[in-house]
Amino acid sequence: MPKYLILTEKPSAAANFVKALGGQTGTFGTFTYKITHLRGHVMTLKDPEAMVSEDLKKQYKSWQIKHLPWQLSDFSWARTYIRQRNMRTGKIESTKKLVDELKKESQTDYDAIVIATDTDPSGEGELLAWEALEDIKWHGVVLRANFMDESSHGIQTAMKNLRDVSDKHQDGDYIKGESRNRWDFASMQLTRIATTAAKKQGYKVVAREGRLKSVIIWQIYAQLEAIKQYIKKPYFEVKFKDPAGHVFSRAVSNDENIPWRFATKAQAQAQAQNDMMQYHDSAINNEKHQTRQQIPGKLLDLAGLAAILAPRGFSSKEVLSTYQKMYEAQIVSYPRTEDKTVTPEQFNELLPKIDQIAKVVNVDPQLLTHRQPRSTHVKAKGAHGANRPGESVPTSLTDLSKFGTSAQAIYEIVAKNYLAMLAEDYVYDHVTADLKDYPTFKTAFNVPIELNFKAVYDSQRAVKVDDEHDDDQAQGKQLGPMAGPYLYEGANKNHKHRQQSGLWHFWKSIMLALVRLEYQH
Repeated sequence: MPKYLILTEKPSAAANFVKALGGQTGTFGTFTYKITHLRGHVMTLKDPEAMVSEDLKKQYKSWQIKHLPWQLSDFSWARTYIRQRNMRTGKIESTKKLVDELKKESQTDYDAIVIATDTDPSGEGELLAWEALEDIKWHGVVLRANFMDESSHGIQTAMKNLRDVSDKHQDGDYIKGESRNRWDFASMQLTRIATTAAKKQGYKVVAREGRLKSVIIWQIYAQLEAIKQYIKKPYFEVKFKDPAGHVFSRAVSNDENIPWRFATKAQAQAQAQNDMMQYHDSAINNEKHQTRQQIPGKLLDLAGLAAILAPRGFSSKEVLSTYQKMYEAQIVSYPRTEDKTVTPEQFNELLPKIDQIAKVVNVDPQLLTHRQPRSTHVKAKGAHGANRPGESVPTSLTDLSKFGTSAQAIYEIVAKNYLAMLAEDYVYDHVTADLKDYPTFKTAFNVPIELNFKAVYDSQRAVKVDDEHDDDQAQGKQLGPMAGPYLYEGANKNHKHRQQSGLWHFWKSIMLALVRLEYQH
């Protein structure tokens, strides 16, 4: 019977493997095993000047822009141990001790080492394991356990489906992780450029940049420039309104060259009032009703969750840290996923716990009648699956406070977002109409018939960032029968007050970059 050394990423993961397999050592299936662990990355690339030939050391140590860009072919890509201060003792500690312990253990008669680090989309889990294996000079068989989460079922399934990755250069996840690692290293040049530029302007700072921070800074710069250069251009135009408050207006494709919008500084209002004299009250015409349905919103990834929580005052760092602790307690699913769907297996695993989860987040289980997989939310292709509740259901939201200040909010959003998939489609009446005497003036609005999933969780409502996009108070009221003209005053769009969709995507891109940046550390 073969004997395997199972290498997990951190102590908490090792504890979950012990629980799943029945002990730190033992027999599982067709092999015996022992479980050990790292503590994240134990190796790091050396400084640039330490990875080049002697005649290039001075050049690569310099921060002068004339020595940039680097020639990446000059580097040996050699690694060294990580040295950092122990926050409890204040002493500088090295990961060499941990690697030496792994090397000593590996010299026991093992037939293979099993990489059981996190299955990250970025390949980081693969990379940190191979860094350690390379340093201890392990030349034996290497197997990979790819687990979707650290539940007992997930770990046991992974250990029954080990795959051989003994040649790291044929291991796609390692290649992906190493490529990203080298690109991150090369982006150190941006820090040197930014710092040099800042010092020339009199700022005594180290302007730390990188492939992600640079994108964030550029987007913020572009947004600030648009705000700074904005010049308000008021305009007046005629619209109609009925007694219930429904507004009838003419469709526009853009804000430029609209003949019935008057924007001349001195005469705009007078011109618009003269234009309004051409109109009179009109009967409402062509009222049409169409019953429509809307499916629940997409499931969340961590970036989407962080973007929703940011307006509540929770930083991406806080959300990631708290979510990670909750994941290790198996209260929520694996954090580092880009999936927006779950697999049929993941769906079926959580199905028996739905009523229990609903009780915790105060959702009426009678709303959750769609307990069959939706093809839009449950797909066979996937890895960790979207963020969702874990197999361990808390007794109440207040019990989660020990994990962090954002814990209750995280669980409530993740749970309700997932439960909404199990409710029926939202049903509404889509109403359209125009004016009998002026058919180019139109209105359209929706009247809810059955809230269904929206009574559980409305993903669109969760990302609204300003009041101007809230549902029209008149939407549920009866049309007409008449509508009268009035003078509407508007202005060109200000980037400071973007439309909901633009602002949402802008800030989500920022949150996505920040969350991914946290992953690297």
